[in-house]
Amino acid sequence: METAVDGEAVQESPSKDETSEDKTDRGGKRQRDRSSSPANVNKVAEGPPPEDEPEYDGSLVLLDWYNSDLNLTINKTDFVSGAPLTEAGFAYMWAGARATYGFVNGKVCYEVKVTENLAVSHLEESEPNHHVVRVGWSVDSTTYQLGEDPFSYGYGGTAKISQNCEFKDYGVPFQLNDVVGVYLDASEEKESVELSFSVNGETQGVAFTLPREELNGRALFPHILTKNCRFEVNFGQKEEPWFPPTEGYEWAGKIPVENRVRGAITPATRADCQMIMMCGLPGAGKTTWANKFSAENPDRKFNILGTNAFLDKMKVNGLPRRKNYTGRWEVLIEKCTRCLNILLEIAAKRRRNYILDQTNVYPTAQKRKMSYFSGFKRKAVVIVPTEEDAKVRAEKRIQEEGKDVPDSAVMEMKANFKIPSVDDTFSEVEFPELALEEALKVIEKYSTEAKAAGYDRPSYSAPRREGGPSPWMNAPSMAGAAPQRSSWGHSQSGWNNSSGGSSSSSSYGQPQQSSYAGSAYGGSALYGSAGASRPTPSGGYGTPSGITARPASGNYGSSSAAARPVSTPYGGAGITGLARPASYGSNGGQQARPTSYGPTSLQGNRPTSYGSGSGSARPASNYSSASINQWSQQQQPPQQTGYQYPYNPNHSTYSGGK
Repeated sequence: METAVDGEAVQESPSKDETSEDKTDRGGKRQRDRSSSPANVNKVAEGPPPEDEPEYDGSLVLLDWYNSDLNLTINKTDFVSGAPLTEAGFAYMWAGARATYGFVNGKVCYEVKVTENLAVSHLEESEPNHHVVRVGWSVDSTTYQLGEDPFSYGYGGTAKISQNCEFKDYGVPFQLNDVVGVYLDASEEKESVELSFSVNGETQGVAFTLPREELNGRALFPHILTKNCRFEVNFGQKEEPWFPPTEGYEWAGKIPVENRVRGAITPATRADCQMIMMCGLPGAGKTTWANKFSAENPDRKFNILGTNAFLDKMKVNGLPRRKNYTGRWEVLIEKCTRCLNILLEIAAKRRRNYILDQTNVYPTAQKRKMSYFSGFKRKAVVIVPTEEDAKVRAEKRIQEEGKDVPDSAVMEMKANFKIPSVDDTFSEVEFPELALEEALKVIEKYSTEAKAAGYDRPSYSAPRREGGPSPWMNAPSMAGAAPQRSSWGHSQSGWNNSSGGSSSSSSYGQPQQSSYAGSAYGGSALYGSAGASRPTPSGGYGTPSGITARPASGNYGSSSAAARPVSTPYGGAGITGLARPASYGSNGGQQARPTSYGPTSLQGNRPTSYGSGSGSARPASNYSSASINQWSQQQQPPQQTGYQYPYNPNHSTYSGGK
């Protein structure tokens, strides 16, 4: 069984088709189809999938492959017909597209025919409007939900027009096999712009009158929105139209190119695209940040992928889905999660900008999802509010949306919350609210709270790299200035400072700057700061004789050990430093972590590949002595750095949230 949490699925009990048995940290048994070796535990898809970016004549007025919903399938042979995805939760969602060109002046028209009602027998009888199409005009900066934003004007098959979610009666209904004419009168001699419609050749009169000053010179684009209907558009490419246009109007495709306005163009390469992964607990403010950031960057056309974004595509006459749904709400949320898994696979093949609005607190999930977006600029935005703000937001969410997330799921996320770092997965990590060190303190409290409640799965922090700047950057809150970008870049040659100066944020191994010192990770020094950086030959977390890789008072250290012994990767009898959560290591014999990751004496309770007294059971390239410096990315192929606990339930590339 899976519980959908903020768009992610949290595994709670064995599924029927899982093949091998493994004990969970809390002693329960779970079926998992995986090997216990690190390579299989952290195995992800190799590289991005093949791109799905068809070529078409950019001078034609067509349905725009780039300016359209991912759940709309546009016909790649003609680009004038399309159909939405309809399986499972997609049947509740609208799917829209704009045309490649818009218009500022002139008398322009196009026509749309509803060609098929797609099978949606799985919808409840109580679901309003199983099949409906909405047509009209919108400016390029609006969403694809035609008629639900300012400067977005639609006419629907239910005989209603809408703008900014304000619905009014207009005209006659239209349905399967009907043809709707869509007209724009932007004659230069007029002080206003008029929008009107026809059904099967019969005019329905003026629907909208828009003062020109409100449009402020912005072009209006043909826009079609569908729910479970296949449609075809005539922009003038048909030799014989379904119905002749009203006298004086010209087909959109017949307007000279110089009198049209081109919409946003698909990025040329994947390197020109960005994937932003939100990270944070349910109700932390991720969706608020994502919506605000997207609205502030309309030219970048961010596609927001997440449960809340999908629910916005399920509105009924502009009203929230929750107020118009008679079934079990948690079932609909689970359907949204399945939709997200499908759209992530589609998204990875398309050159666009995305915001993945999920909790994304599990490190394996972070890497797994991002692996499909190889070549993109990948950024993590970590939302950790103050305890007071978190409480207020959680209460507000419950009041407005109800309590959708089980307490057990939240506790499990608190126990496993891991802040991402700049590495092969992310080129940038941003903290819009609490900065890194304060965020770490809050997350440590989460871990303590979850452990006290019995959710004591270890939550390993990312390994740190010497001789370079912090992989994190601090940013002002959402109420302040625009998010800052770090001056530090990550390249194939390692760390580089593009500005030639020092970073204002915390840094790796620089004695003049603080990092984790004094924070939840304890200590007053870094890994090998003050000139004592981690020696290359030592490998792992051990050090050769005579070299202090990090001071006893610093991270992961204690007064009884100058450096972490190779034989005990995350704890040991003599290491009691406050630099790590209690779940990382035993303290005076106390079992602060599950026995599956226990000291050498409990070796039989953990996979042999993750530790033994001799060190032979774990890969030399990661945690034991080796001739290759595992901290240098130049000398080993890209892979997830640092220890990853073998928590990877049997799921597909994108199913589940772990």
